[in-house]
Amino acid sequence: IVDERSVYIHGVAGRLACIDVQTGKENWQKNTSTEYGVVPNFFGVGASPLIYKDLLIVMVGGSPKRGVFGGTPTINDMPSAKPNGTGMIAFDKRTGKEVYRVGNYLASYSAPIIAKLHGEDYCVSLMREGLLIFRAKDGSGEKFFPFRAAMLESVNAASPVVFDNKIFISEAYAVGSALLEFTGSELKLLWQDTDSRQTQMMRTHWNTPLLHENRLYASSGRNPPDTDIRCIELQGNQSPKLVWSKRNRDRGTGLLVDSHWLWLGEFGKLHLIKLGAEEHEVLAEMDLQLKTPLDSKEPLVNPPSWAPPVLSHGLLYVRGSDRVICLELIPELN
Repeated sequence: IVDERSVYIHGVAGRLACIDVQTGKENWQKNTSTEYGVVPNFFGVGASPLIYKDLLIVMVGGSPKRGVFGGTPTINDMPSAKPNGTGMIAFDKRTGKEVYRVGNYLASYSAPIIAKLHGEDYCVSLMREGLLIFRAKDGSGEKFFPFRAAMLESVNAASPVVFDNKIFISEAYAVGSALLEFTGSELKLLWQDTDSRQTQMMRTHWNTPLLHENRLYASSGRNPPDTDIRCIELQGNQSPKLVWSKRNRDRGTGLLVDSHWLWLGEFGKLHLIKLGAEEHEVLAEMDLQLKTPLDSKEPLVNPPSWAPPVLSHGLLYVRGSDRVICLELIPELN
């Protein structure tokens, strides 16, 4: 994450560092995995940190430093890992000094967000065990809602979606989705998927649903064979309505741009989808695996494309397994 002239990185092994973007000098660093006893998860550390004023807020999720089998915690300790109260930690962004810690929970892969709830800035974090919210300024006002599939091999990875003091959360393994309302004093459950995975309203894996005019757009499903892209319509405190779904066997992510959904599949398919329609409507498409640069026989992008695309000044940046490419979306006018 970039903040003024500093770049903050949080690596897969837990290294947290602040680097001066102009000089390349490392201002400070710390190893959160060793300092807080983070038990290696399935894919290591994967949640992005965030900046709030003078704070760098990081999902750490540490455990007692000595592993169950002795010595430093390893992935073998994961089934019996216990939290040690370092679920979320706020550091002074300039020095790396710990300011506060909150949440007796383990880490997930869901990037936390800052959202306005009842006029206050809250950090909203989907931890490994469920949804945690607290005041971003000082870690006070902690509230929690349990939300996780019972199986060990499950993860929470999509970020929460916040609107009108409501919070939408989703996962792909067994629980499905839920909508909660923060009343100012508690997290109140409005509805939650209770049916089988085949009939659940939405099951996002790593992609965060995109909200547009009371509708959520996302890739739904755990593995390619059971995955579709879909649109659901929120209906107040009632269960959402499925507007449309398209089985594509291709998990993906994307972004909203100019009232369109720019969807990127993990195998390199890029679709421009119309928002607000009553059915799946693709306005333009491009297969990045079938396109090759002029000086190469390799495709533009080799799968998987799991990172969301980024749009800036009409230029779209897409990441594959071994490179990043830049596509021009706005044609030159004659």
